[in-house]
Amino acid sequence: LVANHNSHLDTLVLMTLFPKRLLPRLRPVAAQDYFFRYRLLKWFSLRIIGIIPIHKKVKKSGGHPLARISEALERNEIVILFPEGSRGDPERMGEFKTGIAHLAHRHEEVPIYPIYMHGPGKALPRGEALLIPFFCDVFLGEPLRWTGDKANFLEALNARMKALVEMRDTRIEYPPSFIPNKHAIISYGAVKVPSVVWVRANDGWKRRPEYEIGKKKRLWII
Repeated sequence: LVANHNSHLDTLVLMTLFPKRLLPRLRPVAAQDYFFRYRLLKWFSLRIIGIIPIHKKVKKSGGHPLARISEALERNEIVILFPEGSRGDPERMGEFKTGIAHLAHRHEEVPIYPIYMHGPGKALPRGEALLIPFFCDVFLGEPLRWTGDKANFLEALNARMKALVEMRDTRIEYPPSFIPNKHAIISYGAVKVPSVVWVRANDGWKRRPEYEIGKKKRLWII
């Protein structure tokens, strides 16, 4: 999973989208120099969140900074990666570093899902310790694989991220009986509400059994 990064909430928000059975396989990539500063923080990061600690500079670690990530992918774990490298300004996406392209080249068989999050950077901005109640939107794009060229791959990834940002700016018209303060799933024109699934059609919203869209790629809104 490749996502923008504006807050320490980003990882937790993404983890809430997975069923409990998959949580042990989630491995967020995080900076070792930050999360190993204190014993309690190190224990929580490794034992509870399950981070993959990496050094940002090769000369510090004495090895390749992507080695641990590659090992996790080879174990069929689900890696959460923030290619911007560090938290940026609230709700502003920075430039992706090339590490994601090197990983895609190493693991051509692994699908890369672009994700754009809006809200965590306002709920818990960088440098703040107090949470602010704020809606968090998570937009999931179609998976991408290695294209054979680093520049081409990064261009394709940035284009998909830009499309997700534009999707955020598009007004969403919700179906009948939708409850805004309840958890919902937007699935490329489909919305799941507590007891019914509605699918957007050309002539409006139509009721559908949940199993008909349950296995489709999903765009999540929480």
